[in-house]
Amino acid sequence: MPSFLIYGNDFLVYQEAKRIESDYEAGNLLEGNTTNFDSSNFDISSFQQVINALPFMDPIRMIILDDVIKSNTTLGISILKHLENLPKSTLLIIKEKSDKISPNLTKDASEHLVVQKLQGPRNNRELNQWIKERASYKQLSISPAGIGALGNHVGTNLWNIDNELEKLSLYTQGNQITDLEVKELVYSNQDINVFSTIDAIIEKKRGIAYHNINGLLSDGHDTSSILRLIGRQLRLIATMKSLSGSGFPNSELKNKLGITSNYVIDKITAQSNQASNEKILFMFEQLVQTDLNIKSGTMDDKIALDIFLNQVI
Repeated sequence: MPSFLIYGNDFLVYQEAKRIESDYEAGNLLEGNTTNFDSSNFDISSFQQVINALPFMDPIRMIILDDVIKSNTTLGISILKHLENLPKSTLLIIKEKSDKISPNLTKDASEHLVVQKLQGPRNNRELNQWIKERASYKQLSISPAGIGALGNHVGTNLWNIDNELEKLSLYTQGNQITDLEVKELVYSNQDINVFSTIDAIIEKKRGIAYHNINGLLSDGHDTSSILRLIGRQLRLIATMKSLSGSGFPNSELKNKLGITSNYVIDKITAQSNQASNEKILFMFEQLVQTDLNIKSGTMDDKIALDIFLNQVI
């Protein structure tokens, strides 16, 4: 029976391991015939004892090593040395959720194991192709515009894309998923970051606010675009406060605010309930002054953003 080393994108590694288990009918083994090691419970002597054991009342035993090797090439080589006399009844799956495995180790491993490197999408074209194939695997119909919108909203996290496809399939009930459904149901990492930043400012959690702002900067947003995002959110919160107590249903509130997502409406409602009118006005005033300082050249943009956060938190 072959043994496997699969490494790379964590979602793809997980899916491939499940496929291997299914191919060898290892999903319903007796509990004593399945052993799982991870970095917290692995030691080489325990591993040696387990791999030499024969299955009880099952045709095979399955051993899974989950992120045990990581970047430890010495440990990897030590594991390989114990595979020369592996019983034919043992199914070994080594899963590594990283593509930074030593080439020398993978070369040596290929003498004992089936080695697979599973790389996630590296650009928009590959991401869109993956979404198309994943939707097809789930027997879902999704339009090209829907694929593009989903990729733009979620990014390259395949776990999140898979979850959103499940959610969209329940919503559309067999109908084609379009960009309209994606915009209605899927909120973006950018939205989450801005909401969380506003939450942190209102709740005076300085560390979280700075972390989220740095996340937006790392994602390619400049300070001006971050100020616009915060300004847009403040305007929505202020508008929601003016509509509070009106008795409008969510559908009417979405129309008045120009929003399609229930998630966004819920977040804005919660934030408008937390922040006073005085707090919102003060944040607006500081935001306008920060924007003026940047555009007039009187202050470095990142320093101005830092000062803004210090003033409003």
